[in-house]
Amino acid sequence: MRVVYHSGKTFADIFQTIGNVIDEGVIVVEPDRMYFQGMDPSRVMLISFEADSSVFDKYEVEETEYLPMNFSMLNKILKRAKKKDELILETKGDNILYVTLKGTATRTFKVPLISLDTETNIGEINIPFTARVDIMGNVMKDMIRDAKLVGDTLKFYANENTFKVMCQGMTSEFILELGLEDEGLLDIEVKEESKSSYNLKYIESAFKKVNSTDAIRIQFGNDIPIQIVWEPVTDVKVTFVIAPVVED
Repeated sequence: MRVVYHSGKTFADIFQTIGNVIDEGVIVVEPDRMYFQGMDPSRVMLISFEADSSVFDKYEVEETEYLPMNFSMLNKILKRAKKKDELILETKGDNILYVTLKGTATRTFKVPLISLDTETNIGEINIPFTARVDIMGNVMKDMIRDAKLVGDTLKFYANENTFKVMCQGMTSEFILELGLEDEGLLDIEVKEESKSSYNLKYIESAFKKVNSTDAIRIQFGNDIPIQIVWEPVTDVKVTFVIAPVVED
């Protein structure tokens, strides 16, 4: 297996996002795609990542390979990637992932693959969402910073033309409200009035590497998990599914 991508920084952001929540897991490299799926230790958040083979500058994969690894080690390496560094991931049949960053110099790291169950795919999750919101990344990142001043639980609300996020503290309250007349709200589709609450910590982890200009798709409903979809580049998708907070 040998795959090449022209910007190491892009995949550094993706795997750091995964590694912030999950310590270890199995990256699956198939002839037509690369993907990962896993849950955080508390089983509150499911993260999946998928990149089509066409995204890569070179994609030499003859048969499916499983790369069980410690994300902490991989992320230490990828943090060293510069935006213009070419990223090369390669296996040679010796239970090692070779990670090469090629820029003004060529730097190669050997990452040992660990022993993990490779049958970790949870599969597709079908959730009856009733609200879909397409929103700019900078709006959500600012919302998270504001809400952290107040509390630790976010209440999402949507009707046919309004999207709100609310945070209630002991003595204060924060409300973000957007309508279609606001530039930050790109689109909204609501089947029925929808509201549900989520832990701010998990919502924040989904947005750590999101760029301000990224368009984010959020889907939720009444007291059901929320799904957040981030596409850092075309045909590369990172999906977060976060369980709701059950309120009394």
